[in-house]
Amino acid sequence: LGNSRRWIDTLCINQNDPEERTSQVELMGAIYSAAKRVVIWLGEEDTASQKAIDTMIELSKSLVKLLGGHYGAVFRHDKHPYKDEARAINEFFDRPWFKRVWAFQEAVL
Repeated sequence: LGNSRRWIDTLCINQNDPEERTSQVELMGAIYSAAKRVVIWLGEEDTASQKAIDTMIELSKSLVKLLGGHYGAVFRHDKHPYKDEARAINEFFDRPWFKRVWAFQEAVL
């Protein structure tokens, strides 16, 4: 990261002070849109997270071809060959960061 400023929301915002948290959340749009790089800590890596990332990369390359346009229905079927990958993706997105109120804002900006 070199010689640059770092803003770490969980350290820079008093998480026990609702008023401070609210005022800082209002500034997050400006903070994240001005950032050159955003790093997100999702927790310790495990086998499910690596499988989820690998699977998302592969799916993004050829989702329509791979699933024939039936994404939701295909992954819900217990005997589908990609059910383990679907489970890994679900576990990945079940991490605490994705449950934070402003996670979507951080990701978009």
